[in-house]
Amino acid sequence: MAHAITITHGSTTITLTSGDYQVMTYNLGVPRTDDPNETVTDSFELRIDATSLTNLQADVRNINKALDLAWRRRKTGTGDRVYITFKESGDTPTFRAEIYNDDIRQRPGRLVIDSQWLGQPFFINASFVKALITYTRKS
Repeated sequence: MAHAITITHGSTTITLTSGDYQVMTYNLGVPRTDDPNETVTDSFELRIDATSLTNLQADVRNINKALDLAWRRRKTGTGDRVYITFKESGDTPTFRAEIYNDDIRQRPGRLVIDSQWLGQPFFINASFVKALITYTRKS
């Protein structure tokens, strides 16, 4: 069994390690203290390989929607909490943390498409991109 990484809000789960998504690298932040309310920043490189440009756009939109929901939850206190989960291959327990930023003015996460794809003429018909997702979570 391979690693499993998901973004979950309400009844929606985006599995970033199967289907159109493939995590290339994952950099977990390390808390400085034992305080469960401390926030840390993680990031991962993600390859999104869809069957069409329309599906690719939907995949990107789904991730951005989840990150926007986390920010809206932080700003208004309403709506579903958004969680990142990580389970290593094997029988290890699942790690789960809320995507959350202490600074209400800043988004707790963002998805940036690798700039090499944006300036290319073939991007218009592309069905795959590399992206970097960075997010802040409670430790």
